[in-house]
This record gives sequence, structure tokens and C-alpha cells, in this order.
Amino acid sequence: MKSLKNISRTQLNSEKLMLLLDTYEQKGKEYYYDKLFEKDADILFSSTMEEDIYYIGKFFQFDFTDFKLRQWSKKNLQARNKEEEQFNNYKTVLRRIYRAGKSFELIHTSIVDLSRLISKNVRKVNVNYRENHEKNVYSTNSRTPLTFDLEELIRLFYSEIKKQNHETIALIINFYIDFVNMEIFSSYNEEMGLFLLYALLLKHFNVFKYVSFFKYFYQKEQIFKQGILEANYNWQEGYSSYERLYILFIDILKDSYQELREKAHKYELQTEYQKGEYVRITILKGPEIFTKQDVREKNPLASDSTIERILKSLRDDGHIRPLGTGRSAKWQLVFDNRDFTHTQLSFFSETDFE
Repeated sequence: MKSLKNISRTQLNSEKLMLLLDTYEQKGKEYYYDKLFEKDADILFSSTMEEDIYYIGKFFQFDFTDFKLRQWSKKNLQARNKEEEQFNNYKTVLRRIYRAGKSFELIHTSIVDLSRLISKNVRKVNVNYRENHEKNVYSTNSRTPLTFDLEELIRLFYSEIKKQNHETIALIINFYIDFVNMEIFSSYNEEMGLFLLYALLLKHFNVFKYVSFFKYFYQKEQIFKQGILEANYNWQEGYSSYERLYILFIDILKDSYQELREKAHKYELQTEYQKGEYVRITILKGPEIFTKQDVREKNPLASDSTIERILKSLRDDGHIRPLGTGRSAKWQLVFDNRDFTHTQLSFFSETDFE
């Protein structure tokens, strides 16, 4: 609890303070976004969760090919080894957090359950203990489980939230720093801390229902690691520095709200067109070389069958050509009077539509 108790030690400069204010201005529009996406909310949630799972796999450096990682992010597949078991555990944890949403609460017994869920069929996780050097009538045991300290940390966090003396992002970051450094469990403290941090961000910032948090988090991985080193240094003495982490999460929120604005604009355009027609437009006005995954990412509300139908239609009309076959297949836009001799094409192959 050394970070939360000393949270006032960090002050933002004027530039970052303006970014923070802009973040809360965007947060004030959450009701508008919820109403806008209401009809397709489940599809958007599913797409965002799939992207989050994919980038969790990237961040934790699973030894999967990119194709395998995308397949395991999208489908429920049976694990055949410890690594696949671990990936499925992370996926289950993320889905539970999504399901909780704004109803998520920090409860010490739930965090103990999280330790079991995240390690299921991989390794055993125990609660750590600290020695009691002074016994009294209230404490006769020689050791105390660190879950007692976890309860105190949770009480302090909610007390600070209720007081509203400190900004929410700062409180969440300091909770995370304390949780990881307290080493309440025998393993998975950093992983559980990250999932708890994400759950609290999702609870307080609706943007992460529609935009992948872990995508931006993975992109800024090195900044995060440097921030953790700075935060852990002098933590024991109560002088942990969280400024770099604070700025990092403000930047992640800034980028996420920007993406949300762009998604909202595209969504409003799609209401003016049939989804299939919008897919067609994004292909014809997109880059010359593209993959089916590129089309999916630009059209998260369009089903795979719709995308495949448009691709076949554009191919049959001579607007696009397949480059290669199978999982690595790409497409190329066909323009009039353009010389394509620089690329070897297979004119008679059927590209992969699976």
C-alpha cells in the first residue's frame, strides 16, 4: 500500500494535464456512443474482445504463429499442452472481465478465485504469508496470509475513490503497483495485476468496450516496462515514481478515444449504405495490395460470409486479382492501363475463402 498512501507525490505538467482533461471530455460522450452502437453492440464487443485476446498473446509472447494466434483468439479450441492451457486461461479471464463490465468490483475472495482460474491445469498457486514478530490477544498465529493485506489495499483504494481527492487513472495505477510489489501469491502477481488494472479501466472508461486496450498497450510495451522499473524502484521506502505509467495510460486513452471517434464516423456512414456496399467501397478505395484480414479490420460489423461474397463479386467483375493461395493469400486491385508484369499472378487459382 506504499504507492496508494503516497499518491500525491506525482504532478502532471500542463501539457499532460490538458490531455487528461480532453480524455474526460471524451468520456463525457460515452452515452452518445452507447446509443449509436446499440443495435450492433454485441458484434462490436465480440470484435474488440477477439482483438484484445490476440494482443494478450502477443504481449505474453506465446510461441504461436500469427495464424494460430488469430485462430485461438477467435475460436474455442481444445488445449493439447501447457502453453495452450495458459492461453485459454487468459482468454477465460478476459471474457469474465468483459461480462462484468461496469459491475466489476475488487473483492479479495474473487482475486483468490482469479489466481486459481489463471493457473488452471498449468501450475499450483498459493497465498503467501508474512511472519508475525509480535503476538497479542488478537493475533496468536506466527504467520498471517497476505490476503489480509490485500483486503486492506482494497479498502484503501475504495476509500480514495470515494473521497475523489485524486484522479481515477492515478488511483488505478497505484493500486496496480502495490498489488504487484506486495507479492500476495506465489506466482502470477504481475499477470493478475495487469488483468485487474484492465478490469478497473474498463469499469471506468467505456471506450474499451469498443476499442482494444491491449492493442495500444502492446504497442507501448517498452514504455510500460520502463515505467514499471521506475515504479518498483524505492517502492519499499514509499517513494515509488509512477509518472511514466500515468502518462502512458493517458496516451493510451487519447489514442483509444481517437479510434472510437473514427469508428463512430464510419458507423454513421454505414447506416447510409448496406454493409456489403460499404465493404465494397473500402476495398476499392483502399491500398492496392490487401488481405482478407485487412478488410475484416476495416469492417468489424460485416460477417465473414459478406466479405467473402464481396471479394468473389469484385474478382468476377475484374476489379481485383488473387495473389497466391491458402492462408497467406493476398489480393490486388486492378486498374485500367496499369502494367502488372512486376507481380507474378496465378490467373486460374481459387484464393482461400475459409
